[in-house]
Amino acid sequence: MEPVVIAEVLEKSGKVHERVRLTRFPAVIGRGYDSDMILSDEFVSAHHAQIVLDETGQPMIKDLDTENGTYLLPTMQPVRHLVLGAEMLLRLGHTLVRLRRPEFPVAPARIDTLTHSRLTLFFSSGLMLAALGLLLLGIQAGSKPIRNG
Repeated sequence: MEPVVIAEVLEKSGKVHERVRLTRFPAVIGRGYDSDMILSDEFVSAHHAQIVLDETGQPMIKDLDTENGTYLLPTMQPVRHLVLGAEMLLRLGHTLVRLRRPEFPVAPARIDTLTHSRLTLFFSSGLMLAALGLLLLGIQAGSKPIRNG
């Protein structure tokens, strides 16, 4: 099976802003337009970091000798090269990047109780019957023959 890495740009709140599926290696992360994942951050180098496969075929991240470095969070440990685990949070420039492997578990979808309760309210109330009645009256009124007198 070919290696896959999911790279996510996070907002400061931790919410995912962008998600990129990387399947060809080496894959470059940087500000340059020829990067595989382009970051809009003036503190990120054109070619900031690279995901490569080690001698066993495992993906690893390498800093490309950048001015502002690549750091492993939450410890802010500088990264020269590091094999990827199931999940890894990095800081490149001022950008938070989370790297995940595809086998990382995904939380179940949330139930949309607001939409569900509105639909239940609509269908269980007289609003639906009234709307259908008006619709039928409109159709009937529009289909009456016109008589010339």
